[in-house]
Amino acid sequence: MFDGMSGGEMVARTCERFAHIHTTSPDLRNLVLDINKVVGKVQRDAGVLDDAGELAGAVLAFAWVDDKSVNIVQAGNCLAIVELKGDTILVTPNQAKRHEEEMRAQIKRLQREVARELFGLTLEKVPEEHRDTVRSEMWNRFYQPLRNARRRDANNPASPQGYGILNGQDALVHLLQEWALPLEEVSTLLLVTDGMMPKSVETSSGEEACRTLLAEFKLGGLAGLLLSARAAEKQIAATNYIKQAEATAIALVF
Repeated sequence: MFDGMSGGEMVARTCERFAHIHTTSPDLRNLVLDINKVVGKVQRDAGVLDDAGELAGAVLAFAWVDDKSVNIVQAGNCLAIVELKGDTILVTPNQAKRHEEEMRAQIKRLQREVARELFGLTLEKVPEEHRDTVRSEMWNRFYQPLRNARRRDANNPASPQGYGILNGQDALVHLLQEWALPLEEVSTLLLVTDGMMPKSVETSSGEEACRTLLAEFKLGGLAGLLLSARAAEKQIAATNYIKQAEATAIALVF
C-alpha cells in the first residue's frame, strides 16, 4: 500500500496531479516519462525493488487537445480510437495482446484444475456460491507465473510479447506509441480500458471492432458501452476469472 492507496490508485493519482499542473500544451511524451519517474520514486521509497514482477503499474492512453491538434500517447492494452471526418477510423495497437492471450490460457487451465480438484466438477458446473473459491485458489496458483511473465514482457521491447506499462521503469520510453492529428480532421476520440470493450468488439478485428465500439457509443454513450460490457460479463460468469473488469473511458466529440 502507498499511503493507504493500492498500487493502481497511486499511479492514477500521480497522473492526476501532473495533469492539473500542466495548463499549457506539454510535450506529451515527456509528460508521461516525468510521471513514470515519480511512480518509480514512490515505489523505491516504499522499498519496492526495480522488478517488473513486483512493481505496481498501469497501462495508459493519454491525450492532449489544443486548438490545433490532438496528441496521443499510448502503451499496453488501453486503446485510443479516433474517428476522422470522412468516416476514417484509427486505433492504437494493443501491445499486450500476445501477453494477454498467454495469461488467459493459463488462467483458464488453472480454473479448470481447481474446479476439478476442489469440487470434482467441470468449471461450468461449479455452483455460483463456490465460484469465488475457485477464483481465489486460481489466483494463488497464478501469482508466480504472472510475476515471471511480467518480468519477461513488461517494458521489454526485445520480448515478442513485450508491452509498455507505467510502473517506474525507464525502459517504458522504448514502448510508447505516439500520434499527432490535426484537430480539424477529428470527429470523435475515445480512450478506453479493455474492461469497457464489449465481447462483440473484443472478438472482432481491426476497423470492424472500432466501428462496432463507436456505433455503440453513439447509441448509448459511455454508459451504454459499460452496460454492454457488463451484460457480456454476465453471459460468461461461470467461467470468468473476475466478477467485473476495471472499466474506464473518456470520450470527446468535436
